[in-house]
Amino acid sequence: MLHNQMNDSEQLFQSAKAAFECCAQSMCLTTELPYSEIVEQVPPDLAGAYLTLVADQGSVIIGIVSDRKGLEFLTRTMLGMEPSDDEVEIADIADAMGELANVWGGQYKTDLASELQNIRIGLPMFAHGRIDAPRTSHTRIFKLVIDVIPVFIYISESLDEPVARKSDRSGKAA
Repeated sequence: MLHNQMNDSEQLFQSAKAAFECCAQSMCLTTELPYSEIVEQVPPDLAGAYLTLVADQGSVIIGIVSDRKGLEFLTRTMLGMEPSDDEVEIADIADAMGELANVWGGQYKTDLASELQNIRIGLPMFAHGRIDAPRTSHTRIFKLVIDVIPVFIYISESLDEPVARKSDRSGKAA
C-alpha cells in the first residue's frame, strides 16, 4: 500500500498541495499559502467541499473546509463580490466550493496523469461536519490561513501501488 511508502506518500501530498496553490492562484486567492500546521482531523463544526479522484490503483479524496466566515470569504473572492454585497447564500457557497474542488481536482488529475492509470474525477460533495476516511487510507489535513481565515486542506489517499512522481525523475517539484 502507498501509505507504507512514506517518500511516495509525501510526494503525493506535496503534489496535492501544489495543485491547490495553483488552483488558488487561478481563483485570485493569495498565492503565498503558509501551511501553519498539520492537524489530526477537521473540526466537526466546519463545512466544505470534497472530491474523489479514482484510478486503477485506488482513490484520492481532496477537500477544502472552513467555517462560515471562511467559506463566505472564499465564495466572495471567487465570484468577485464586495464585502458590502448581500449575504452569501449557502447554495452559492456550496456551488463555489464545489467549483474550487473541481478546479483543484482537475489540476491534481493533470499532475498525476503519467503516474496513475484511468483517473476519473467524481462529483464534488458539500458537507457539514467532518467525514471519516476509510481505514485503509492515509489522510493528512493541513491548516492554512488565507487573509486571517483558517482553511483546512484535506487529502486522503488509498492506493495499491507507489506513485513515481515527476519530481523523482527531474529533480524538480511537479
